[in-house]
Amino acid sequence: MKTYLNRVPAFTFIISILLLFGVCKAEEIIPPDSDCNIFSVYRKPPYPACEPVVMVIRHAEDVDLADGSHVLSESGKIHALLYPQLFQKYIEKSHIYDVEKCACEIDKIIAINPSTNNSNDNPSSNPYETIKPLSSDINFSNIPIVDSKTGSRITIVDVENVAYGSNYEWTLKRRLALLNPDHQHSTAIVWDKQGLNASDTDIKKAANYGQTPHLGQADKIRAGEDAVGASLLEALPVLFPVPLSWKGICPENGKQPDTCFFLPGRNDFYVLSDQGEDGKFKRTKFYQQLYSDKANAPDDDLSWYRSAKLADTQKPLSIKIKKY
Repeated sequence: MKTYLNRVPAFTFIISILLLFGVCKAEEIIPPDSDCNIFSVYRKPPYPACEPVVMVIRHAEDVDLADGSHVLSESGKIHALLYPQLFQKYIEKSHIYDVEKCACEIDKIIAINPSTNNSNDNPSSNPYETIKPLSSDINFSNIPIVDSKTGSRITIVDVENVAYGSNYEWTLKRRLALLNPDHQHSTAIVWDKQGLNASDTDIKKAANYGQTPHLGQADKIRAGEDAVGASLLEALPVLFPVPLSWKGICPENGKQPDTCFFLPGRNDFYVLSDQGEDGKFKRTKFYQQLYSDKANAPDDDLSWYRSAKLADTQKPLSIKIKKY
């Protein structure tokens, strides 16, 4: 008995060392759905213990009008009303490492400019309307007002007064401007399908709308060239979790060219972190949204369901994300 007790401190010490080594060696020690990177410079002094991230979503469900315009459908409006809840959960609840917040609080919202501009003479208002409930939510009142006339907190032009749009060119300077230089805040982006990952048809349509048909340059990205003119999911991540193009596979399967690319879903939720000097993000996480028709549904409740596109008959009251 004495020999066993004498060995306990040594045994405990060895286990502690192994655990400490494990934390430094592998991210498996970090909660699986956490975006907290313990090796990030933003978690070391003089910066706070949070990770500045860029969160990206596609606009909510929409409907085509007789005049050719697109507006949020009834289900899209309900979906938009859920986003304050989703972003709040992500920042404050779902991604806590130890006792520290992992993702920094949002202080910038970027959406496609809904007004006619030099880049697009027929822009969609759906991204702007999708994030509007979040921008006016009291829990996000810390986000600065960017338009004194309207009181809007949604940024629709960049620092060079260039309108955000589907064909926005993600140059080095613009990528680096996504996060504030204080390294203490995160950014939310709301985009459309064409700007996230354009198909061949999207590129052709862009020309009809007065846009430069240069979307979807995955081949240039793979060749190591700059991401000017590329879709957002090609331009911002160093590596996206799934292939953005299956052009080499589609002919064998007899598929049409437009089905040979990754279609960003309305229930997708992308998180980019650990931005490098080239403005690209080294870590990309891909989540999907789940819904519940119950108010304040617990995470383990059986009422949660997945829907690629909410129908007008669906009226969820709770929302959360699950890693893809």
